[in-house]
Amino acid sequence: MKNRFGLKSKLNIFIIILIVMLGIGITTINYYTMKKNRIKLSKEVIMKTRDTVNNFTSLTRNAIATRDDFLLLSVIKAIMSIKYVKHAVVLDSEGKVLGHNEISEIGKQFRDENGDEVINSKEFTIQPDFNLKKLPDSYIFSNPIFIFENKIGTLQLSLSSMGINKIIKDLNNRFLLKTAVTILLIILISMLYEKVILVNIFRPINMIRKGVHTIKNGNLNYHINIRSHDELGVMASEFNQFIKELKGIKSEIKKKIRKKRNMRKKKRKNRIKKAA
Repeated sequence: MKNRFGLKSKLNIFIIILIVMLGIGITTINYYTMKKNRIKLSKEVIMKTRDTVNNFTSLTRNAIATRDDFLLLSVIKAIMSIKYVKHAVVLDSEGKVLGHNEISEIGKQFRDENGDEVINSKEFTIQPDFNLKKLPDSYIFSNPIFIFENKIGTLQLSLSSMGINKIIKDLNNRFLLKTAVTILLIILISMLYEKVILVNIFRPINMIRKGVHTIKNGNLNYHINIRSHDELGVMASEFNQFIKELKGIKSEIKKKIRKKRNMRKKKRKNRIKKAA
């Protein structure tokens, strides 16, 4: 009865399973690496923005202390030139708007849901808390401005989460590309490996099978030409030795048959001579 799955089919199934397992493994590793890098890079964006706020705070302090409206306007303009910044505000210690990216807001009392907290805070704050799973529309950075121990105002800016979303999107695209390229390479390497196996294993096996059919048909002149020193090479060498021994046995049998025939002929001749 013919086997349902030959060795070649089993090898193909094994390689397909191997490709799937490697693909899943590499995809999982890439995913967690991407997730780790995504959090790291997103936090870096937050920290760089914080550093930027701290750098502008010293300029704002000078502008408030010297009541230099032009310098204050320059600071606001410089902050707004930063990519993904939505608004910039400078407040005095009472919450009055000294500088704003919208000129019409200057001189008004600061209005915000967290306004009192921002005005009274003596520490750098970021609202809301960083959560990569649920990004807000923007992050608000507020930094109190001091001269010695006296608070003279607050610098606030909001950063759109579009920048962080762009980082996440770029990482996702790189993740998909990296995974696709890796899986493609695995498939190509597996196909090449399969071809090597087919050449180095199935070719000798087919030669041995052909030899068996040739011997079955009575031809003992078949020789397998395999020079490898692995198990198949040893099998081919033993097969050639087996054929050689069969040829020897066949030759001996032929000699014996020929000898018996000659003896019969000789006996027949002797009987004929005696009868004559």
